[in-house]
Amino acid sequence: MIQIPVPPAPPEIIIGGGPNVAVMIAAAIAGCVMVGMVFVGPVGRALADGIRHLLGARRDASPDEIEGMREHVVALERRVAELEERQDFAERMLARARERGLLTGPPKE
Repeated sequence: MIQIPVPPAPPEIIIGGGPNVAVMIAAAIAGCVMVGMVFVGPVGRALADGIRHLLGARRDASPDEIEGMREHVVALERRVAELEERQDFAERMLARARERGLLTGPPKE
């Protein structure tokens, strides 16, 4: 007769759960909440817009959005015109100062 060795005893299994299980459940819930916040927040919207763009979907702007963009462009055009005037004025003042000899460079050594 051949004798077979006795198999080792199975490890003890705690069915009621211990502190490790509670920690794991809390971590899983916290992880789900964080992932949900990312997908619902601005990052999720940006990802969704990128996916829509890749798939060729377009979203038309509402008339209010278009009007807001037009107002923004007009305001930017005004600011650029004002900056152009300031630059022209500064260039004229520098040219006059050069003509009068008021501008001198650093001393030459």
